Amino acid sequence: MRGCSCATGSGRPSAYDRAHAHDDGCFLTDGWHLLSTELIVEVHERQTPAPGRSAEEVPWRRSWTPFAVEADWMDGYLVDASAGVVGACGDYGEVRPSEFPSLSAYFEHVLGEMRTFRTVTDGVLDRD
Repeated sequence: MRGCSCATGSGRPSAYDRAHAHDDGCFLTDGWHLLSTELIVEVHERQTPAPGRSAEEVPWRRSWTPFAVEADWMDGYLVDASAGVVGACGDYGEVRPSEFPSLSAYFEHVLGEMRTFRTVTDGVLDRD
């Protein structure tokens, strides 16, 4: 498994197979979506190192909670519960633990993108 690509590898349909970005009403940048509670738990369990594995082998920390991913599942955002910051993980396992100083700052960034790139028609966000 590379980075935040979270394929289950089991060969059976999973919540990952059913999850994708939706254009209608999605408030995140195109191609991104929030994870359901089921996916947050599944990604966290899959990424958390097994007992006895070192942080060098698996750079994921128990205090990190994933909450959003790009449509291809290669990039994602996580909240670091121990520091209160929002980090990002990428294609090849790299983790940027302090992308935004808080979850609030992340959503302020999203709001700025909404104002720049989206319009509202009948209460639903549209693309410009």
